[in-house]
Amino acid sequence: MRISHRRATAYLGTGVAGLALLLTGCGSDKKAETPAPLPVQNASTATATATATPAGVTVTDLLGRKVTVSKTPTKIVTTSPSALEMLYAAGGTAIARSGTATVPGVDTSKMTDIGNAYQPNFEAMLKLQPDLVVADASAQAQLLKDFETQLKGVPIVFVGAVKYADVSTSIRLLGSITNTTDKAKTSADAIDATAKQVGDAVKGKTPTKTLVLVAGRDGQLSAALNDSFIGDMIKIAGAQNIAAELKQSGQVPGYATISMETAFKENPDVLLVIVPGNVPGPSISASVAKSFPAMNAVKNKRVHEISLEVFLQSPGPRAADGLKQLVGF
Repeated sequence: MRISHRRATAYLGTGVAGLALLLTGCGSDKKAETPAPLPVQNASTATATATATPAGVTVTDLLGRKVTVSKTPTKIVTTSPSALEMLYAAGGTAIARSGTATVPGVDTSKMTDIGNAYQPNFEAMLKLQPDLVVADASAQAQLLKDFETQLKGVPIVFVGAVKYADVSTSIRLLGSITNTTDKAKTSADAIDATAKQVGDAVKGKTPTKTLVLVAGRDGQLSAALNDSFIGDMIKIAGAQNIAAELKQSGQVPGYATISMETAFKENPDVLLVIVPGNVPGPSISASVAKSFPAMNAVKNKRVHEISLEVFLQSPGPRAADGLKQLVGF
């Protein structure tokens, strides 16, 4: 559903147009790796496992595929931002990454660029003669046949995060392959512990009516549903997702396109906004506060812009810090 200004109520008034213009202006000079326009397999449907065998380590990845890695890999190619971050959290290292992928505290500039996560350059990967390719079960499931055909003979393991718990599962799996199980366990245990701590802290409290919006560069808004990564996280943080009953629509799995009048008539207590980037000028929070002063989230100063990378573009190890941030909202 496209944003409709003509159907806006008097309450929304000219604020709708002003906010839409601000959203469309929030572009980024950086070539962002946005969610794929095709349906993806739910990475949470499989439980990743690993078993040591005489032939090496045999794992069941997050797409339910059994993959044998005959030796500890030293030339690892990652094909998405999430895959790269998870590998490093597990104690591994990579020789290649997708174009915009980064890891906090790691110099990724010398890694070979193998193209956008949704259009990976298989020829560039093969030239590197990798002994392992780490792909993204959430973003690249629809490319499975391409991976298996183009990279025949190369072990390919799919990790990823559709739900918060998938992050620690993926890290443990990678640690078993790279022979860094201690580091992987430390990272994964910390991620799981954060979820437990947050869950215990909000237990018994009244859920907060929360709405998460993603602002597209074309001015279109999408609301996060419960089966999105951020939707799962706000549930852990004790929030009530007021968009939960919407039906999935648009190009991004786990989200529903929504008009501004629909988004704001629910009067959320907390409004979280993800934008493609930032440009000079007033923030989304300031614009919402000016345009919709009667909204509970505005009156109580609970309108927040949250990280594109952590909550949408690169779900991974940084989600633990993101979860703590959500509780603070």
